[in-house]
Amino acid sequence: MMFVAMPMSAQTYKDKKAAKKEAWEMQQQQKAEEAALLHKMRMDSIRQAAQRAEAQRLKEEQEEAMREVEVNVPCCGEEFFSTPTLIRASGNGQSMNQQVAKNMARSSAIQELTSKVKVSVEALVSNYYKSENINMTENFMQKFQEMTVQKIKEEISGYRTICEKYGRITNNGRPAFKCYMAIEIGKDDLLKPVFETLTNDQSAQIDMDYETFKAEFDKEFAE
Repeated sequence: MMFVAMPMSAQTYKDKKAAKKEAWEMQQQQKAEEAALLHKMRMDSIRQAAQRAEAQRLKEEQEEAMREVEVNVPCCGEEFFSTPTLIRASGNGQSMNQQVAKNMARSSAIQELTSKVKVSVEALVSNYYKSENINMTENFMQKFQEMTVQKIKEEISGYRTICEKYGRITNNGRPAFKCYMAIEIGKDDLLKPVFETLTNDQSAQIDMDYETFKAEFDKEFAE
């Protein structure tokens, strides 16, 4: 068998060609890796920008939800506060029937007015008993509360409506009315009968004139 040696120039050319091909392949691989890395960086940048935008949107939504918005409620506010001569209260009611909404608003206002007077009278009498060293028993306290509330309910019918407004709302997809109401009653018209009831009851042991009673009531009512 005979071996034929290739010329040196041909071998060198073949090696150079292989080396060139290998270099080109490495270059292509490097370019592909660089392109993949660049693509990843772009995608990461886009994703981070989207995350920042979403975080900013959520922050703005939260700030909007927490932002205080002034609400003007009809038949409320300073012009419907009690005065030195008038006791006032507001209420509201909601119903699919306009008249029912009105009745609910009236009941709500009357209940608020009754509660205001009852609490102030109870505090007044309690302070009076303490100052006079009179023991206010549990039985009398219950009787006193019932007597006071009953008299207030009897006299409060003389109230006057000073504001009555309506709005239409949607409740669970159904239309409804909302009524706002403010009422007032003369302080003397309500307090005098309550004072007479208490002072005429022997068990109450309240010995004060009406003007003192009213002055003490004003102190409690203002707190």
